[in-house]
Amino acid sequence: MSSKRKPQEAVSGSYTPIPHALMDSVAFLGASDRAKALLLELIRQHTGKNNGQLHLATDWLKRRGWCSHDAIQKGKAELQERGLIAKSRCGGLRMGPDRFALTWLPVSNFAGLDIKSFQPGDWRFLDPLPTVKKRDDHPAPRDRLVPPHGTETPAPVPPHGTVKGSFEASPVPPHGNNEVTSSPALSLCTEKAARGARGAWIAAELARLADAGLSGRQCFAIPLGRNPICH
Repeated sequence: MSSKRKPQEAVSGSYTPIPHALMDSVAFLGASDRAKALLLELIRQHTGKNNGQLHLATDWLKRRGWCSHDAIQKGKAELQERGLIAKSRCGGLRMGPDRFALTWLPVSNFAGLDIKSFQPGDWRFLDPLPTVKKRDDHPAPRDRLVPPHGTETPAPVPPHGTVKGSFEASPVPPHGNNEVTSSPALSLCTEKAARGARGAWIAAELARLADAGLSGRQCFAIPLGRNPICH
């Protein structure tokens, strides 16, 4: 049964780890030396189960070499603005100093705090958002079995609506009555043809009378069914 070996360079005694991601973040790298030094004072108080109960009391910091009250207040405000620490309880007269939580660690004990929940990670807010790889504006053409916008179903009616057909015949053509107007030359030809027809009828009638022996006589029309009377 194998057991985990302790790293050769492991820290002995109590300690609080600082993630490399935090130390490489914009929030930490952009902080002033004063703010970073004050952050180390808070880390020194952490025992592994008291996050949210850490303080930056002036009297305690003076014993650790902090002589300027103004530097402490400016460093405290900068750490909060950069999301490296979060206030968990407001102090005051007979209430003790303000309490803080390290924002890369969870809070396990909320007793005596003004907060009821805590979500670590505020220190990441200053980091730039991850870049999204843009798609190629002109992708390589691919064979498609269907049009790029999907299958298209032809419209059952024309795009401008149904067209109603008219089945009623007009009594006159659309451009008026198509009357044949005879030209003078056409009238002359027609008249000659009529004269020729009349002449042919007379000649045929004379021939019939000659055959009947009635040539040269006057004939009068009689009722239908009787022979003509000739003189």
